[in-house]
Amino acid sequence: MPDDTAGRRDVLLMGASIALAAAGCDGPDEHGHPLHARPRGVTAEDASYATVLDLEGLGRGVLVRTRAGHAVKLEGNPQHPASLGATDIFAEAAVLSLHDPERSRRIRRDGAPRPPAELDTALAEARAALLPAGGAGLRLLTGPIASPTLARLIGEILAAYPAARWHQHDPLADDAALAGAMAAFGQPVALLPDLAQAKVVLCIGADPLGPGPAQLRQARDWITGRREGRAGGRMPRLFVAEASPSLTGARADRRIPLQPAEAEGFARAVAAALGLPGLVRAETHPEAAGIAAALRDAGSAGLVLAGRGQPPAVHALAHAMNQMLGTPGTALRLATPPLARPEPMAASLLALTAAMAAGEVTHLLVLGANPVAEAPAALGFAGALRQVAFTLHAGCWVDETAHRCRWHVPLPHPLEA
Repeated sequence: MPDDTAGRRDVLLMGASIALAAAGCDGPDEHGHPLHARPRGVTAEDASYATVLDLEGLGRGVLVRTRAGHAVKLEGNPQHPASLGATDIFAEAAVLSLHDPERSRRIRRDGAPRPPAELDTALAEARAALLPAGGAGLRLLTGPIASPTLARLIGEILAAYPAARWHQHDPLADDAALAGAMAAFGQPVALLPDLAQAKVVLCIGADPLGPGPAQLRQARDWITGRREGRAGGRMPRLFVAEASPSLTGARADRRIPLQPAEAEGFARAVAAALGLPGLVRAETHPEAAGIAAALRDAGSAGLVLAGRGQPPAVHALAHAMNQMLGTPGTALRLATPPLARPEPMAASLLALTAAMAAGEVTHLLVLGANPVAEAPAALGFAGALRQVAFTLHAGCWVDETAHRCRWHVPLPHPLEA
């Protein structure tokens, strides 16, 4: 049988040579070509620039190394408080998504590429139809927005069309945490735990060392706290009560397995053991007394965290226990949420779907969201979308929502100029 190894090697080498040559040449002058223009202020052949990458609506600072204007490597920005010079898998994958061959590169109408002038005409007709009624029938759907610039632009749209409405959707949005903060403080609150200062930490379904926009900072803080505790002769203690294994649970000094339905009862048991006043219903748990004693001994360096997916009562109890311990100002900082408009996103999408099904929506703009794929099937978003006459999806990929919309517009990648 003839040996075709050399032939295959030649083909691979030829393909690699073509790819390298293409990477070093100027690409076609079209939207979506990776970094067809160098970032502003970057003139050198090999250069770096600082930027921010979004994760769940929050930014992490990175330094981007480029060659011939193309991003080739990401490093954490040591001067950014969320990254501190480190990166996670999401940041590293940004370079791959930049050069993803499946990225959208064309304006499309009903799935077919169309020239920009045709989109301009369609938008002009939409404006002419919406202005007389103050934007009645116009809805905007986005993911969570923390960018001040994008929030300002959305505000300008709502000011120009006062009858328009803005909705938000994120399949991972923690609406229960928002409800818990409203119950405890009467307003949305962002929790910024300082694990370097915490001496005893109780996580109820929380995974502060796991994936998320704050993972890098919190992991660094926990390492710092343990290093200082080892030097001082008192190591910080970590209790984790959870229904499924997590990175934080793997690091716990004591891991308490729970059924999901048991989380609220466990939180009430710890709160009762701490002596939290005003409990409507107290529970008991064999671990509660020991954990409460450790938290009480830590005082303001004791910290209770409730995780994503926990019911509002668990979040409210965690807030109450932190207030009782005096944690805010020591191992916890309460801040204004960075999101432009904190709201229950499940309810927001439900309201939009109901309005579309009722025929109240005539124009829908979807910015960087994919509710057709990510919303619960029982909600019926895809069916309601068919009732809207003008639909436009803007995103980096031609996803399920883009296929169901009349128009699709490609968005630039965060690493593009």
